[in-house]
Order: sequence, then C-alpha cells, then structure tokens
Amino acid sequence: MPLKERITQGIVEVFLNQIERGYRIEIKNQNYFSFLNENLTSPCLLYFNHQTGDDVLMMFYLLLKYLPKRRNVIIPTSLDYLRLLGKNPHYALGVRLAESILGYQMPAVIQSYRLTEENQKQGQELSLDLFRLLKDELKHYELSAPTVALFPEGHRSSTGKLLPAEEGLGLMVRILPDEGLVLPVVLSYPEDISSGLNYNPKIRTGISICCGPLATVGDIRKQGEDFFPGKKKSAFFSHFLMWQLAKNLPEKMQGVYHDDFLERTFAGDFELKINPEDNRVGVWDKVSNSFLPDIY
Repeated sequence: MPLKERITQGIVEVFLNQIERGYRIEIKNQNYFSFLNENLTSPCLLYFNHQTGDDVLMMFYLLLKYLPKRRNVIIPTSLDYLRLLGKNPHYALGVRLAESILGYQMPAVIQSYRLTEENQKQGQELSLDLFRLLKDELKHYELSAPTVALFPEGHRSSTGKLLPAEEGLGLMVRILPDEGLVLPVVLSYPEDISSGLNYNPKIRTGISICCGPLATVGDIRKQGEDFFPGKKKSAFFSHFLMWQLAKNLPEKMQGVYHDDFLERTFAGDFELKINPEDNRVGVWDKVSNSFLPDIY
C-alpha cells in the first residue's frame, strides 16, 4: 500500500475510534449503507436533519465507516464555515483536511437567509459552480459515481424541530439521473442535548440514527407527480423529501413538516430569516409577517 494511503487509513482509524469513544451510536436499517457501499456505479444523495454540532461528525463517521468505497464525495458547505479566520476556524480546518486527506469536494454555498444585496451575485455564482461540478461528475458516473451529502435545512434547529428546506435538496432530484439513489438519514439525541458539540467520553452521548427508506430518483419523481401533478420547482422536491425524512421523527420534532403545517409548507409560506432582535435564525411566516414561536 502506498505511503499516502497508509497515512490516510491511519487518520481515518483514529477518527473513527475517537468518535466511538465519545458517542454511543445505534443505527436502524444499516443494510441501506451496505447496499450503497456495494453499488458504486449509482450516484447517491444522503440528506440529514440538523440540530447539533455533532451532526457533521456523524455525517463523516457514516461516510468513512459504512461507505468507505464511495470516495467521490461532494458536501456543499456554507461559505461562513470555510473561512479560517471566521467564527468557525475549527470547522474550516476540518474541511481542508477532508479535502486534502480524503479527497472530498466541499464547494462553498451561501444559504438563502444569508443572501443580501452585497453578496447576491456571489451566491448565484457559487450555486452555478456547484451545478457545474455535479454536471461534470455525472458525465462518466459509471466509473466513479458521486455521493452528495447535505443538510437541507441550512441551519441548526435550536428546538430540534425540522426547519423549511433550502431549494438545493430539490435541485439534486432534478440533476441526478433516474437510477440515482436517495437516502434520508435521521439523527436523534437525548432531549437535554445542547445545540453545540456533545462529545463526551465519560458518558458516551447517545445517538440514534435511522435511515431510509432508500429510493431511486426516478421513484421520487414519480411519487412527486402522483402527489402533485404538473410542472414542479426545485422547492417542491425539497419539501417532498424532507416530508419523507420527517416520517422517521416523532410528531413533536417534525416542525413545518408536521401534518398541521404541511399544506402551508408546500405552498411556500415559510422561510428561514435572521431575526434582527436577537440575530438568531428563525422560521418566518410570510402570511402573518412574523416569526413562528419556538413551540410551533
């Protein structure tokens, strides 16, 4: 084995061991990962809910431990988290290590709620760059099919309840071929969990991971057509996929994808917005022109 591969393997083993020291991880429907790891000629989309700083570690853990053969990995990443001199330098450093050691591609994006007049053009250019990257990777995907992993909400939920998804998730459904594979992954924590990092070797923080159901992109398109016939925008498929993910969560965690909100969510009544009063990201109700309370 070449020296670089031995070094990479050693780093991965250390990472996996450290994760398992600090977390007690239970996985439901692990067989879906086994299927993806053996079907390397099919492009794949993994999408996760997002409520703590541990979520990103869990994503890397799952990719490295259960999908080691899928090395052509693309993880769209917030531009805010890529600046070494920004507010999250540790994450920016992790991104560079993932790119240089693992060969992952982590293109920058700007979430819709962070777009302003000043960065609108940059946001559009970054979105186009991501679109071109995916198109290029799909030209010969039978040789090395890409695996796209993302957090569609674009922000950690401070309550654990699902937030409205960004359009990027639905865009993947429009870009990937019919035979592409789509897997929702739900991350669940104890109720007293903080929104930060909860790594703890003393008690090993419990994390429950529920995957599935696994579907093809063609299946998703057909199900979407049956649910809502006619021409659909990317936002529709974003909400449709998050609705599938929500079914693996307790009702109190389903947020805007709970049955009480679902019709309005599909109608586009909700979006993420920064609250100027406390500078926190919240769910903005376009109809009432107000933020939804945390108890929604």
